[in-house]
Amino acid sequence: MKIRGYRVELGEIEAALVEHPLIRQAVVIAPGANAESKLLVAYLILDSDVDLAPAEEWRDFLKEQLPEYMIPAAYVKMHEFPLTPNGKVDRKALPAPPTTRPNLSNQFVEPSNPLEHQLTDIMARVLEIDRVGIYDNFFDLGGNSLLATRLIFQVRESTQVQLPLRHLFNDPTVRGLAKAVETSLESEGAPSKNGSGAINFAATMSVDELNAEAYWIRPLNRAICRRRPY
Repeated sequence: MKIRGYRVELGEIEAALVEHPLIRQAVVIAPGANAESKLLVAYLILDSDVDLAPAEEWRDFLKEQLPEYMIPAAYVKMHEFPLTPNGKVDRKALPAPPTTRPNLSNQFVEPSNPLEHQLTDIMARVLEIDRVGIYDNFFDLGGNSLLATRLIFQVRESTQVQLPLRHLFNDPTVRGLAKAVETSLESEGAPSKNGSGAINFAATMSVDELNAEAYWIRPLNRAICRRRPY
């Protein structure tokens, strides 16, 4: 199947997962209405009495074997898999992906000011989870390049600061985004503003940075165009 323009083999991901010494069985599915919105979800049967490790540990393990676009966004611990009458895993009967914050190694930290509250709400909405801590890594929470463009678009709309997408990749946390917004608003040498009053960073970005911005935004544009009635 194809996800966000990449060919993804679910069996290859499952084979990589069971190489982990704590995983006995693994099933990976890709729920979603279309190729742009699909997210990889891994269902794992672990050795007995083993708790589900933090999401970033599974991601780090898989990064040694698979490209980034084949890393699951969510991990679900199962005691057993539902089976069809002929004994195969019934993928359609697997539970829906969780909407709660995944287990991470870092402690959950509440937002401490209105801007952080605003940004955590935006990130949680984009990721479709219940809450986000200010030091949670966007990509460890299940983010990907398409969701990153959505997040930055909504941050720009909400704060009226035209942050380059690279800020999210430099520090993919709410605290990092908040610092970038605060710095932009407080900077004495702020770039020129556009007609809406938003700070226009494009005026100060290099050609390479603008090309990188276009590279990441392009998948979102394709997704929007497919949904636009003509």
